[in-house]
Amino acid sequence: MKHIITSAGLLAVGLSGLQAANDSFLTDIEKSKAWNVSAALRGFYDSNPTYAPHSSTQMGTWGMSVIPNVTLNLPVTEQTYVGFGLQYTLNYYAEEVFSKHYDQSVQAVAKLDHKFSDRFRLRFNDTFAYSNQPQILSAGTPIATEANAIRNLAPITLTGSLTERIGFELGYQNNIVNYFDSGAGSFRALLNRMDNVVHLDGRYQVTETLATLVGYQFSAVDYNGNEFLYTTGSPLTSDFRDFNSHYMYLGGEWNAARDIVFGLKAGAQYSNYDNADQTEWSPYVDLSGTYTYLPNSFVRLGFKSLITATDVTGTGFAATTALSQQLLLLYAQLTHQITPKLSGTLNGQFQNATFNGADPLISTPNSPVDQTENLYSLNAYLSYAFNPHLSTEVGYTYYGNVSDVTYTDRGFTKNLVYFGFRGTY
Repeated sequence: MKHIITSAGLLAVGLSGLQAANDSFLTDIEKSKAWNVSAALRGFYDSNPTYAPHSSTQMGTWGMSVIPNVTLNLPVTEQTYVGFGLQYTLNYYAEEVFSKHYDQSVQAVAKLDHKFSDRFRLRFNDTFAYSNQPQILSAGTPIATEANAIRNLAPITLTGSLTERIGFELGYQNNIVNYFDSGAGSFRALLNRMDNVVHLDGRYQVTETLATLVGYQFSAVDYNGNEFLYTTGSPLTSDFRDFNSHYMYLGGEWNAARDIVFGLKAGAQYSNYDNADQTEWSPYVDLSGTYTYLPNSFVRLGFKSLITATDVTGTGFAATTALSQQLLLLYAQLTHQITPKLSGTLNGQFQNATFNGADPLISTPNSPVDQTENLYSLNAYLSYAFNPHLSTEVGYTYYGNVSDVTYTDRGFTKNLVYFGFRGTY
């Protein structure tokens, strides 16, 4: 069984050790070494491992996780940093889940950060994920499936300063999602795709603490599953939902104080669905704020509004097929160093999705067009370090989905509690 969270929008994937690399939050042992090896052994209880909807039986199970992790932090020169990370996860379930007692996943990260000079900097970060954990294919509405899958996200960004006040950021991102099932209505049909995104931002430094920007972004979502979307009735194939988007936005960054930073991009997104002969305008917003009130302690808040891909389709009629989703995402994170040895993190997220159709003027009782879903998630985590090499951890995760979609039951709840130990060398 491969346990996969399907989604369409925002990717939250990475190896915690590597993400911290070359960063002030590295522990003393990590700062002193070019490589780090760690492993976590956890026991857990999962109330709904298959993300079963409310209308079906939800079976809980106890289990155990083994999570080894290797990272390399390589400052090649004063101008160049290279990092690599690899994490493997094996989950064992006391009760059978999808007729098996285990699932597994692999995550890998490669990073490059190079300063050509004080004025120009290049960053590259490739994240590869195979199969099953919720963190691998995230955002959108969680769904469990037996199909194996991979996802690869590769952004590259060049930032530069043309003068003391005028700068730019040029970026490209490639995203590949590939499910290995097949057939009409499969996840291969619904979600296999390649996304290509290019953006260019112009930046003007108004004061030492305030910068403004104007930007443009183009994205192309190419569904390449080459399968029928529906098991019966309709000849529509995966590429029926291909779409391109143009983003135009203004924004800025404000350092309100040494430890308080706000960022904003706000504008419009124009999306064109060539195969469905449909276009639409929608708001585009990306707002974030971070307050670092103590060393290793901060609060982060954010809000996003954009159109993304979706696994929701419909019942087979072209005019009432869901082409995408308008996503509203509100998130918050609190990380606090309670004592020198005890730290905690609390994450909360609310996500509202409204499904867009080929013809919003046509609706049927079973069409998902203009219907909505609300996803709620909460994660709490505590870690106590006995020494630099050994720590204990406990966590709780909640997912809840309330869906108006009528052609299938997508509402569910899930509670996950875990506890264990982590060793680092």
